[in-house]
Amino acid sequence: MKKFIYLFILILSISCTTNQKQVENWYEKIPDNKKAEFLFNYLNEQYQTALSNGDIGKLNFLLKEFGWVSKLDKERTDEINDLIDTITQSIESIKKNKLANAKRFLDKKDFINASIEYSIVRQVDKSNTETVDFFNKYKNEVNNAIIETENKLKKFLSDKNFIKAEQELRKIILIHSDNVNINEFTEQINKLKLDEFNRIIALAKKQFDEKKYNNAINNAKLALDISPNSKEARDIIDQSISERTKLVKEQKEKEKQNMEAKILIYYNNALTAFQNKQYAQAKKEIKKYLSLNNNTKGQQLEAKINQEIKLLVDNLMGDAILNYNSLKYEEALKMFKAVLAIDTTNEEALDYKARIEKTLQALE
Repeated sequence: MKKFIYLFILILSISCTTNQKQVENWYEKIPDNKKAEFLFNYLNEQYQTALSNGDIGKLNFLLKEFGWVSKLDKERTDEINDLIDTITQSIESIKKNKLANAKRFLDKKDFINASIEYSIVRQVDKSNTETVDFFNKYKNEVNNAIIETENKLKKFLSDKNFIKAEQELRKIILIHSDNVNINEFTEQINKLKLDEFNRIIALAKKQFDEKKYNNAINNAKLALDISPNSKEARDIIDQSISERTKLVKEQKEKEKQNMEAKILIYYNNALTAFQNKQYAQAKKEIKKYLSLNNNTKGQQLEAKINQEIKLLVDNLMGDAILNYNSLKYEEALKMFKAVLAIDTTNEEALDYKARIEKTLQALE
């Protein structure tokens, strides 16, 4: 169905860039059945929207428009008649609900909402007996309800609450579209909306300048709620998103640089410890480095450290075993402990250490 909307937009675009004669010539070249197909689908989509919104006035309007489809394509007459019957049934169903709602409001002496429900019915059925009787019987009550609504509207205007004021104005328009104060109220509401829009836009611009991009976006969206077509508000949103993206990218790059600097410290610590023959510390630092950046440089330094540790351990183990075999247990014990200080899991050193400690304990 979307393709028909796109076609509709294309038609509008062409009509804006060509003269009237060209548009007429272009339109005449389209077969009537294609025109009917587009119009039918467009009106059917409008019907679905109106039905979901319970817009009885729109449904009533669409009933008349579907007749154009039949004029363009006689073969669609049955299909159109079926849809017209469906729309008519929808209108009757909504009308029935509105009348039921009106009665409930009337039972509660809520004349403003009762008036609104009856007014909606009156849009499609001016001769509806129940509606006519209501407005005749409760004319004074309805007028008082309108005056009460006007007073609420004025209060909201004085409070600069244009949203609530608009809600009250819509009630008045539904009940009494000829109300002499409607234009005045509309002007006051529009002025409030403009003032609020300008205030929010100024705040959004200030926040943008302060690099508070999320706040700027939120306020620009509030401005769009007031004026949906505002290019100024949309520009603030687009620029804020762009600048926020740049800022996030810069922050990530900075975090990356900080992490790289932190990682490099581990490597430098490992290298310094290695050069000072503090192999156990060197091994500990290079492991930290490789856990964050397992590159060739780190692997090569680790290999050198492990090589030196192996040489040192082998030498210490050799001397320690000689001392052990020579019954120099205390000297041997110191050397085995030195081995374990470098290589904590060396099983041979652990075994000798345990044996020496047991022997020394027995000698005491």
